[in-house]
Amino acid sequence: MDWTRLVIVRWAWGLVAGSLLLVAGCAGPLCVAPGTPEAQVVARFGPPSAEYRTPGRAEGVRFEYDTGPFGQRTYMVDFGPDGRALQVRQVLTSNHFAQIRVEVDTADSIRREFGRPDRIVPSRHGQGYARWDYPFFEDGVWHSIMSITMDPRGRVLSVENGPDPRYLGGR
Repeated sequence: MDWTRLVIVRWAWGLVAGSLLLVAGCAGPLCVAPGTPEAQVVARFGPPSAEYRTPGRAEGVRFEYDTGPFGQRTYMVDFGPDGRALQVRQVLTSNHFAQIRVEVDTADSIRREFGRPDRIVPSRHGQGYARWDYPFFEDGVWHSIMSITMDPRGRVLSVENGPDPRYLGGR
């Protein structure tokens, strides 16, 4: 095979691989464009894991698309009163967790902002306290868990970040 043909073949394969990566990168809800109707989102990604009313937006709704029990991403798609997408976000991020307000936010507001936790661990001491764990890929580098402790009234008592033990020790 001559040099020119080899370069063309490699270039063509690179183009194909790049195109596949681009298409795969748009396989998730982050590719929902503003203005997309709810029905089209459901047709493409299936029914949401949960639906929430969005306070501060007239008759708005938020769809949650989580990535399962070991998932480190949860996508929220906000729709306006006309049933069209306003914005899409991956909510399990350090910046988003930093907005949690201790002794102000509640179980309802946390679930609406971050979706269903990976697990809820009741306190060993009883008393109604519980820890909600959200695994996430912190800054695209670390496998972490954000733990949000709720008091018996359902208010956020504390927020703590640490390594995800499922990924320690080379597992």
